[in-house]
Amino acid sequence: MLFNELSQIKEAIRSNTDYMEGTVRSTSGRFGFAILDDGREAFINPDQMSRVFHGDRIEVIVTLNEREQHEAQLNKLLHSSLKEVVGRYMVKGKGHFIVCEGELNPIWLFVPPKARKGAQDGDFVCGVVTQHPFKTGKSQAKVTDILGNPQTPFIERAYTLAKFQLSEQYPEKVIAQVNELISKSDYPNTDHDHSHLPFVTIDSQATRDMDDALCIEALDDGWLLSIAIANPSSEIALGSPLDRYMTEQAHTLYFLGKNLPMMPDSLSTERYSLMPQQKRPALVCQLRISAEGAITEPTFFISQICSQAKLSYQQVSALLNGEAFEAANILDDAQPFLEPLQQLQACTQAMNRYRHEHSIVLDNREDFCFHTNSKGQIERIEPSEKTIAHTMVEEAMLAINHCAGILLSEHNAGIHNTHDGFKAERRADIEALLKEKLNIEFTDTSLLNDYRHIMQHLIQNDNQAMLSICQRFLQPGELSDEPKPHFGLGIEHYAMVSSPIRRYQDFYNHHMLIKILSQQELANKANTKLDTIKSALLKNKEAIRFLENRLICIFLSQRIGEHFKAKITMLSNQGIGIRLLDSGIEGFVQAKKPNKKKTEQAHDKLSFNNQRMELKWNECDVLLDTEIDVILTEIDHSMNRLAFQWPNAPAPIKPDETNSEASNT
Repeated sequence: MLFNELSQIKEAIRSNTDYMEGTVRSTSGRFGFAILDDGREAFINPDQMSRVFHGDRIEVIVTLNEREQHEAQLNKLLHSSLKEVVGRYMVKGKGHFIVCEGELNPIWLFVPPKARKGAQDGDFVCGVVTQHPFKTGKSQAKVTDILGNPQTPFIERAYTLAKFQLSEQYPEKVIAQVNELISKSDYPNTDHDHSHLPFVTIDSQATRDMDDALCIEALDDGWLLSIAIANPSSEIALGSPLDRYMTEQAHTLYFLGKNLPMMPDSLSTERYSLMPQQKRPALVCQLRISAEGAITEPTFFISQICSQAKLSYQQVSALLNGEAFEAANILDDAQPFLEPLQQLQACTQAMNRYRHEHSIVLDNREDFCFHTNSKGQIERIEPSEKTIAHTMVEEAMLAINHCAGILLSEHNAGIHNTHDGFKAERRADIEALLKEKLNIEFTDTSLLNDYRHIMQHLIQNDNQAMLSICQRFLQPGELSDEPKPHFGLGIEHYAMVSSPIRRYQDFYNHHMLIKILSQQELANKANTKLDTIKSALLKNKEAIRFLENRLICIFLSQRIGEHFKAKITMLSNQGIGIRLLDSGIEGFVQAKKPNKKKTEQAHDKLSFNNQRMELKWNECDVLLDTEIDVILTEIDHSMNRLAFQWPNAPAPIKPDETNSEASNT
């Protein structure tokens, strides 16, 4: 009887208590939040936060604190996904730890003496969690592998691969399939053969995985432009081991120093690469281009080509500019192709002018080339040279991807690159601002025509200030199995097919085009692959950024205290984001906060209007894209962050000079 009464009391207490399940979200501070399953957020104080990891599934009791905010009291640990860890081995006094670094606060895991495997202070290690901190607030781990120390060549790359669970090793079934492919002496037969056309490849001098080639013929009223793309889809079946591997890889990862290819080199740089004087399977798109640059009569073929020459961007540009160029032995002589290259230049210039008039062409920000040394560290950073030849090839690739998007959309097939323009939740804000600032008519920026009309007006009137603001309101592009417009380009359809040995979506779209052109039964299974591809793309982006940021922090570690020229790229109520003009490196300038202990000290007062993207710094307007002088003051290697000061910022205001308060509208 007593047991039943106690059970009833416990059940009554529980029924009157706000129990909820949720997921732990860490912050850059010691506190965190429980993202509850009903959509609420509950604050987790530092003491409670020391008992959980980011991403843990927990049951909490939700209460209201003195600020009337939801606060979480930990009740149960439901699940923790943090099983394997990668980090730095740190020795603090008698304590040995694996420190997992990242954008949030580092996680320190104690390593008992018998679990250290001979690791030394500063080593990069892999390990497993042996004790979760939920019960005691103390976590433990065991070292399973030592990747190397800071002097090990390419250690930062190895560390990044391990941290993001990326491997350079191919599964056995993939290796078997690759060996079977490279053992073949020929390629599948095709209904068409374009090997008689004088195609040439134009790429970086060192490129070996050449996936596109161009050929042009002058017509009385324009040009016939032929674009050939390497076609591994002619042999690699959907659902095969290699296809499944490439789906999970998503694309070639362009790490500083050394790439991680999506497809094995024996295929990407040999069997399918459009090498000169070698017959190769290809997807060929022939376009009639009018003298004004309009594309008409796009026709696709599953075919074969034989490139006549391997040329480089610098080599072609020098030839077209009448400049001397000493070609390396790996390049062919470009002189015999002078006339078709001149025609290609004229054709792509006309295409570019047409795009400026009928779609959206934004100036790309300056790119930079990071040169690494034999240890994989950054040695120097230089502006990337964009030549005439780069523009010629880019224009051709845009054209074939646009035409492929149209054809795939007609059959409701393929993976499309889409862009919806302004963020839905910010559309009302930007429309109100545009109507205030611009003297043009538009109805709804969610419509492609209206959006294109606005952006063309800003570009044609060189309204860089408003263009910069608009770009901060844009949502990112996404992949979709539903044909939708690409607002960023100002066109109805866009589906990439131009690089199938480097991007999986291109490879998959080749398969769909093969089915369309051969009139096979078409079942678009992209939706079964999209989640995998998107997850891989997100992880890969984080991995590339993680490695780049680590190497940048190491590169700049001897330059603390130096002055740099920078451009303001981001506004907030905490400070400004900046981009260094000589390297493209990004950092943050933190406004001077009030000193709670010395209230008489001057501090910065910031008023940021998020709806209008306007910032007042100590009552002075701060504008996007303004060039300023900054000083590198601090590097946080554990979080890969650079901190700068703005010596010429508007002077701080002393508390007795104004009663105004900083606000964030």
